[in-house]
Amino acid sequence: MTKDAERIYNVAALGLLYAYLLIPAWGYLIFLDALPKIRLTFVFGVLLIPVLMLRFWLLVTKKRPLPDRRYALLWGLLLWVTILQIAWSPNILSRLDTSTYLSGIAFSVGAYVFVLGSELMAFYISTHDAKSRVIWTGLVIIYVGFILMIAYGVARHFFNFHQLVFLFVLHNPKRIYNYQVLSDTFAIISLLMMARYGATGLFQRLAIYGISALFLFLAYSRSSVAAFLLAGGILAVIQTWRSGRRQKMLFGFAAGAALLSGVVVIIVLAKDAEDAGLSLLVQRFFSISTFRTSSFQERFQYWNQSLPLLKDYWLKGRFLYEAVLFEKGAYIHNWMSFWLAYGILPFLLSLGLLFWALTTAFVQRFSNPWAPLTCGLLLYNLIMIVTARPYIWVYFWFTLALSIALLRFNDQNDHERHSLSTTLE
Repeated sequence: MTKDAERIYNVAALGLLYAYLLIPAWGYLIFLDALPKIRLTFVFGVLLIPVLMLRFWLLVTKKRPLPDRRYALLWGLLLWVTILQIAWSPNILSRLDTSTYLSGIAFSVGAYVFVLGSELMAFYISTHDAKSRVIWTGLVIIYVGFILMIAYGVARHFFNFHQLVFLFVLHNPKRIYNYQVLSDTFAIISLLMMARYGATGLFQRLAIYGISALFLFLAYSRSSVAAFLLAGGILAVIQTWRSGRRQKMLFGFAAGAALLSGVVVIIVLAKDAEDAGLSLLVQRFFSISTFRTSSFQERFQYWNQSLPLLKDYWLKGRFLYEAVLFEKGAYIHNWMSFWLAYGILPFLLSLGLLFWALTTAFVQRFSNPWAPLTCGLLLYNLIMIVTARPYIWVYFWFTLALSIALLRFNDQNDHERHSLSTTLE
């Protein structure tokens, strides 16, 4: 009975995780009217409840302990955030409608899905058996599927408007697709692809890196492109450094050639953008250097209006402060919003776990085969929460949970690995 319950939990938790990673695809099909409009978060919330109950039962019966105390701290942080969300509900519901409150807590569904599934994903991707191949095959399918989806969106926009930009706005009635979720998911999956398939050789590494960067560029999110270029570049450098002097030299030449080629291409595109249909993309990405776009100005405004609130709410936070005091979505676009939403202690714990994992991954970068991946994932996480993503960003939980679990499972000796596998199988 216990073995059956564990198998059911494994399938359910991993299935829920992979289905959640496909949310950008489900959302795009709904955006294009290829699927009926449904509340995806509500569906995942309903499915999450029995999986959470089963995980709790396996924990209290000591059939499935948590990987280590740091993963337990991550669970504690998530539960702490949930309690604060519930504690603020009377105050929020007295001033806002129920749908706004529910949409505010909906992002926690993704956090629970990621923390539940990441410990299983980390264990299976770090092994070399049939289950590991299934896990990686699923990730490859998602990676290729996102490439095809971005290519389709770009092609459709080009045929309609003669611009090489991903289609994320429709009129009559006007609808806007969340391309940032697509870009973040694709960037993180790309880092996983680099860690697994880029480790076999320099050409594969650079090919995955280049292809991913190109499609992220077309997908329109500036912050995702910049974060992936840096995080993926660091991952590639660590992988190449581990593999020997000759490959390091080859990588240096390849990186220099790629950089020079990129500069030439940008100059050409900037000169002939109108004819090439790339004017919108070129202008958007060049605007990073000026900080004069409307989105930057809005974010500066949110920063200026929200930061003074820390004087009143620095200790216990003010969940959904942006909707209650300003307007929905008017939050600080970095992790300071997490402090303002939940208070100083959850904020410090979140950063403490992130920096512990990042420093551990860096120390183990040559001794642990999956430490380069955790370096890439955590660096992407850090860049995004510093520059672009607010407290509702669910991929903070995914990259951190997966990294903590990978560092734990790859730090075991053969006897511990065997005893762990008997509980996870």
